[in-house]
Amino acid sequence: MKTKRKSKWEKKLTLTEIKHLRENSDGTLRSVKANFSGQKEMRDENPDSREPCWDCRRIAQKLNEPV
Repeated sequence: MKTKRKSKWEKKLTLTEIKHLRENSDGTLRSVKANFSGQKEMRDENPDSREPCWDCRRIAQKLNEPV
């Protein structure tokens, strides 16, 4: 059985974190960055809105993305 080769950015993450991203987006770096920027814009507009989950925070920190 062939295994999928990991992208450079995926090598920074654990399998659990990659699975979390695929549940919330299509799993590409572009969609992950769009998701993070959308979350940030939503919180900037409404500071009382919900914070991202801890998994998303940890993943964004590993990828040097603002959340």
